[in-house]
Amino acid sequence: MPKIVVYAAVAVLLATDAPGSALTSGMQLQYSVTDRDSLTWSVVSVADTTIGGLTSCRAIVLRLPDGLSERRNWCAAGDIVLAWDTLTHALRPNRPIGEGMSLDAPGDHGARLSYSTRSALDQAVGGRRFKVIETIAVNRDSNGRPVQRWREFFAPALAMPTGGVLEVPDSGRAGNWRIQTSYKLVRIAP
Repeated sequence: MPKIVVYAAVAVLLATDAPGSALTSGMQLQYSVTDRDSLTWSVVSVADTTIGGLTSCRAIVLRLPDGLSERRNWCAAGDIVLAWDTLTHALRPNRPIGEGMSLDAPGDHGARLSYSTRSALDQAVGGRRFKVIETIAVNRDSNGRPVQRWREFFAPALAMPTGGVLEVPDSGRAGNWRIQTSYKLVRIAP
């Protein structure tokens, strides 16, 4: 087989849309949340970029429901989302987006966030269809004790979940978790 065909096949296999590929500047993502009527995340800006030689990257600035802003410099490398770490000036694994994957990511002050993914599904939100990956993420403190658990459907094209629940440990319940908050993406505008 000619080398050019092999290179083209490898490029197709490695080609991945950048996280947030469906986001546009000015877009609003409105969530229905258990203890509130709704929360809206606004896309302040989004731009394709290259980081560390990866071209499947996006620089995303979001306005959070509390009015603060969050900047995400995220790239896709196969089935992993990488995030630019401003302290180390390096890309680091952020979350898995393929089926049946696990990732243990370091957090602040010795905390750890452990991800495990299940099935990939299609979900519709506001007449648009997105590939989502069923994900469980457990946040552990520096002693390894679970502090929170998210069970969610993460949409790589939105760089956000389409819905899920946030749970906290509860020694009095079967399974030892109790739902603290549930959330669902109900509207995308424009």
